[in-house]
Amino acid sequence: MPGKKILIVDDDADVISSVASLLEYKGYQVVAVRDGDLAIHKVFENKPDLIILDVMMPLMNGYDVCRTLKAGNSTGSIPVIILTAKHTGDEMQEALDAKADCSISKPFDNSDLLDKIEELLQDKIK
Repeated sequence: MPGKKILIVDDDADVISSVASLLEYKGYQVVAVRDGDLAIHKVFENKPDLIILDVMMPLMNGYDVCRTLKAGNSTGSIPVIILTAKHTGDEMQEALDAKADCSISKPFDNSDLLDKIEELLQDKIK
């Protein structure tokens, strides 16, 4: 779904760079920020079609960002993919409790991430 806008939220510049490059190559518009607090402001400024959200970040963690956005009337329907370096069942459950649409463990396979993005964007259209 080229042309769709995706917000990447991660405090690791290398992750932002690699994910942004992948998405831009596939034709997506990318906005990136490095902390959770700024992410909430960018959502209202940029109205992304999908959010890729790291868990461990300064100021506000990814779970809290997700909960805040999913509770909002104008932001609750935006699909959220949580990326986590922690591979425990508790982490995956916390992502679900925060109302994330899915959780992907780092390191991730680029094709798996792209497949999940396409699936969530298709679901949003329906």
